[in-house]
Amino acid sequence: MGSPITGQIKDFSPIGVALTVATIYIDGRHLFNGCHDNPDIVLELEFELGDRAEKIITVQGFPVWYDRNLDSEKKLFTVGIEFLTSAKSQAIEILSRMACKDENMLATLWKKLF
Repeated sequence: MGSPITGQIKDFSPIGVALTVATIYIDGRHLFNGCHDNPDIVLELEFELGDRAEKIITVQGFPVWYDRNLDSEKKLFTVGIEFLTSAKSQAIEILSRMACKDENMLATLWKKLF
């Protein structure tokens, strides 16, 4: 399992999320290319619900695109992640409701080997 990185949700839908992250590398491996080079590697995203860090929903995903975030003065990246969980799952339904209420909901993601 790789080291966690923190991102901010830029866009959310029941089938995936766009995250802004400060680095495109996790433990020296490229977030997008590393997953595509080895499809057995997936991302686990932890969504903190509101201010309660103890209430976390974890969803698996796979990066489908990435780009430099040119809207920021900092060197940031935006990563599009498709959820591997059904859009009708309880976790995604809860996240959809929360994303509508809290645009600043944070997600932490890391690689997990299977």
